[in-house]
Amino acid sequence: MMRDRVRFEVADASRGDGADDDFDPVAGELQVRIFCVLAGEVDEIELTACGAGLGMGPFGLLLPENRLVAAHEARTVPVARCICGTYGCAMTDAVIVRDGDAVRWDWEHEAPMDRPLVFDAAQYDAEVARIGTDRSWERREDTAARRVLELVDHERLAASGMRIEFSGPPWDRPERYGVCLRLVESGDCQYQVFVSVPWSGDPERAASDVRELLAEPPAGWEAGYSAVTMNGPARPETAGPAWIQGGF
Repeated sequence: MMRDRVRFEVADASRGDGADDDFDPVAGELQVRIFCVLAGEVDEIELTACGAGLGMGPFGLLLPENRLVAAHEARTVPVARCICGTYGCAMTDAVIVRDGDAVRWDWEHEAPMDRPLVFDAAQYDAEVARIGTDRSWERREDTAARRVLELVDHERLAASGMRIEFSGPPWDRPERYGVCLRLVESGDCQYQVFVSVPWSGDPERAASDVRELLAEPPAGWEAGYSAVTMNGPARPETAGPAWIQGGF
């Protein structure tokens, strides 16, 4: 039986149309583009462009967990977002499930085509494993972000009600490497918490510095914070004396 074939690629998310990057909402971002050759066809089509328009970023889709891995229990995975870079104003989800020697994708929201995809499981698994271990796309800041996720004690953070949302050099402070954390406190009050370490361009040094910083009690951090929800106090209960309202 002929089946569909899939290929993944991490690429620049910028428009690439010559426009000023100041007006490109996804300038500097990356996307995971998804390509498919339909059963019985020859030409490859880009599913991400045919769906919501832009692939999801590698962090969240491939890292820290490769969400494209197919299991016997179906799970819904965001695979495309609006060309503005926001998942929500346009979105394509794939419902991925393994069925014997096949992997099936059904669609939710902006479907790129009017039928599901059915892949040979061996071809699908090999391609998912390949993109999951491919590091050729990583810039230095991406390597640092991956190493932060690998080195940080996530259980320790969770015990303080925190998880890492993203990390990288802030656009207005390129000499620092910043980490944004989501903090959830009593009553589901949520905040973004911002910490940073020196950034010399060395991913391992930055990741090591972040690990050491986040291993300290949060009350001792120098941090910025911003309320996400409006149902609680403006200042987090966790905040120490060196926490100030604002970003990095």
